[in-house]
Amino acid sequence: MVVVWCAARRKSTFGWMPTEKRVRARRVVIADDHPTILRVVRQILDAEPRIEVVGEATNGLEAVGLVETLKPDVVVLNVVMPRMSGFEAARQIREMNPAVAVVILSTHTDEQFLKRAKELGAKGYVHKNKAAEQLVRAVDAVAEGHEYFF
Repeated sequence: MVVVWCAARRKSTFGWMPTEKRVRARRVVIADDHPTILRVVRQILDAEPRIEVVGEATNGLEAVGLVETLKPDVVVLNVVMPRMSGFEAARQIREMNPAVAVVILSTHTDEQFLKRAKELGAKGYVHKNKAAEQLVRAVDAVAEGHEYFF
């Protein structure tokens, strides 16, 4: 388990004083059938000390297995993958463990993909072209129980 120390401030009789608090890193599984995309997504997430990538999958079936074994907080899924689509993986993951937040990472911008992701219980949807700017925010948001659809 990775523990992150976060700087914070607390109110005291002497004004605002620095303090530290322990925060458990968000455990994330990522799945994409393209090795380059998988590597880039991992680099984006690894750059954040509060996020720990605990597993990588190259298809939806592997992703479901990793989620069952590793019990992450968040899973990031591509839509189009061999052996099992990201949508089917999202459905099975949400059925198996509703506490795992699903973020769809896709090149598709059609409203029907977004609608389908929501129907299957995904809590976030990020376009691959915006991953560098939005993926960490999406992981943080869904891990805290919020939705992130952009």
